Amino acid sequence: MDTETDPRSCLFGSPQKDAAAIIGIGASAGGSAALETFFENCPTESGAAFVVIQDIPTKHESLTAGLLAQRTRMSVEMIETDTRVRPDHVYLNPPGAAMRIEKGMLRLTPCDEGPSLPIDSFFTSLAEECGDRASGILLSGTGSDGTRGASAIHAVGGLVLIQHPGDPHFDGTPMSLRRAGIVDAELPVTDLARRALAHRQRSPQAPFGAAPTTEDARPDAKNGALPEEIEAILQTLEEATGTDFRQYKSSTLLRRIGRRMQLLELPDLQSYVRLMQSAPGEVAALTRELLISVTRFFRDEDAFRVVEDSVTPRIVETLPPGQTARVWVAGCSTGEEAYSIAILLHEAFHKAGRQPMVKVFATDINPDSLQFASAGSYPASVGAEIGTERLKHYFHTDGDRLQVTNALRQSLAFARHDLLCNPPFTRMDLVSCRNTLIYFRQDAQKDALLRLQYAIRKSGYLFLGSSETLSSLQNGFQPIDARHKVFIRVAARPSARFDLSALKSSPPFDQGQKARHLSTDKEIRPSMQASAPRSHGPLRESPGPENSPKGTAQVDLATTQARIDSLESELDATRADLEATIQELEASNEELQSVNEELIASIEALQGSNQELQSVNEEINTVNAEYQEKMALMNRLDAELNSMIQSVGVATVFLDEALLITRFSPEACSAFKLRESDIGRPLGDIAHKLKYPALQEDIRDTIRTGVSLERDATAEDGALYRVRITPYAIRSSGHRGAVVTLRDVTVHRDLARLQGAIDALPDHVAALDVGATILLTNKA
Repeated sequence: MDTETDPRSCLFGSPQKDAAAIIGIGASAGGSAALETFFENCPTESGAAFVVIQDIPTKHESLTAGLLAQRTRMSVEMIETDTRVRPDHVYLNPPGAAMRIEKGMLRLTPCDEGPSLPIDSFFTSLAEECGDRASGILLSGTGSDGTRGASAIHAVGGLVLIQHPGDPHFDGTPMSLRRAGIVDAELPVTDLARRALAHRQRSPQAPFGAAPTTEDARPDAKNGALPEEIEAILQTLEEATGTDFRQYKSSTLLRRIGRRMQLLELPDLQSYVRLMQSAPGEVAALTRELLISVTRFFRDEDAFRVVEDSVTPRIVETLPPGQTARVWVAGCSTGEEAYSIAILLHEAFHKAGRQPMVKVFATDINPDSLQFASAGSYPASVGAEIGTERLKHYFHTDGDRLQVTNALRQSLAFARHDLLCNPPFTRMDLVSCRNTLIYFRQDAQKDALLRLQYAIRKSGYLFLGSSETLSSLQNGFQPIDARHKVFIRVAARPSARFDLSALKSSPPFDQGQKARHLSTDKEIRPSMQASAPRSHGPLRESPGPENSPKGTAQVDLATTQARIDSLESELDATRADLEATIQELEASNEELQSVNEELIASIEALQGSNQELQSVNEEINTVNAEYQEKMALMNRLDAELNSMIQSVGVATVFLDEALLITRFSPEACSAFKLRESDIGRPLGDIAHKLKYPALQEDIRDTIRTGVSLERDATAEDGALYRVRITPYAIRSSGHRGAVVTLRDVTVHRDLARLQGAIDALPDHVAALDVGATILLTNKA
């Protein structure tokens, strides 16, 4: 159980309303389809702001904002500078940038070179900003980005949702969270938005009216006992896990129980107690709530730098040759800090030119965390915490995960150990217990510190978390670095005695068996003394032990000596055979190790190629989805253009730069002899009835100059057409073309001729319709 600081320090508190109204959504570059479905099913006036985080390369243009704008009425914005969050808005990070939330502002930072973890970065800041009202949603993806950030949200009591692993195209990211045990619900993407909004609208409630105000306060302060329901819950937990949570802070217990009640929508403690008694799975769920693991490799880099510079070199320097450096990491959680300390010790041995001899005893009370730590397999995203050089020496790639090397793994031993009731280890060069004591009550903290002090040899070191102090043990230690809580033990004896009555020891040693062994030794020793070379004279009866049978026969020295010589000869022969066998095994082992190293190198190369292929496949799916959206848009525009051309009723022909026909309206068939199969044919191959020999030349001039042209042309049947040639250009490709429109203006020509004829008459002439409306007059 391990956190950076106590994530539950604000007892049932809620951050400011604006900060809490933020829902973070992590999706890989190939998660466009899931995002569209999410916002299609998301209420548009919920009062929440949605922040979408994607890991998009810097040079890749993202179309996500445009796609989402078509799926929701909320304002969708890909921010380019620091932006204040507003409700009912959707924000996206730009390509090549990470985003954090600080005091209601979305702040951008460029992604570092190497592995980029923008989802982890934002989710971690969201946990710090919103506390127990933070909500994080992970959609489809192939990597492990988001696991660390989701753990931070879970640690502060926020909500973590994932798209159902059977739903997404790429389920690597959701499955990574499921393996970490931090998922509150797995839902279809259509239900995720409503679930997150429902959590935001329900304020966390304590199982008792007003929460305690001090770390040791009890809900029932009159007699100092826990209420009956809480006592029943703790008793059930102790029976199931063997851990007595009564020594933990009441505020922590109540907050985590209250969170489970909120998630399960239970009205009171009685309902929750009944659920725990009827559903064993809830016991495991509450245990996970109380034993939240939030840690990382080399967490708090400045503190680990102090250990690297001032602790591990001194341990190696003062360690006699042939002895092993002993370290105890109490509350090791999932093992990251234990492996980190082991790495520092290995490096210190190598710098001193010595073969690493390290044994790190890593303990915790959570068997699931121990199993995870013992496997030594971590998401690939932890590579950013470890560093390139250490990755090369202490890890190898296993698919989308990093596996601890055998050399490092053999330096650690993981075991279940309760710091408050199991005996402490002894003769330790370094004891690390970081951010575990903060969960205990004051008296339990003091007792645990005494156990830690007892475990450290004189001049050994103690490494605590940033929120922890030595309290009453100040006289027994001197600070190496008080700011980063690194101390050296100076007292020869512990400052005080811890409570021995609480210890749970292993089964007692079999005293009868021990007595029998001692008796055998006493019986053999006189005989061996008799066989010594300095013995002379007759051999008398050995006095033997008091409980030896009377009348023990005298021992025949010659027979005994012969037997000893025979046994020694057999032992020498056996030793020679054993040495020969060992040499053969060592040679075979070296060959196997060489083959194994070659296989590991090949596997790593294949896994690296596979990971690259998965990444390329994901990007291809993203591009494919974007092109499908573009195609749908183009199809719609094409349909709209066809409808417009047909509704206008004007003869129109579209031509490209080579005067190939790309499109024409039905009315164009009246002037050109066109058929549907003529698309793509040159205009010069199409017969027409216009007396316009310079038509093609005028079209080329228009395309070349970019200036529109309009002139009248007579048809073979005497009709008059007004021909207009308009150029167009496609900016993205540089292609050019022209649109030719023909309007039949024969009627206008005939009217003009008629008007000219009547204007020449000297008489007053007027043309009337059947309703006596004047249609035309002459100048007279």
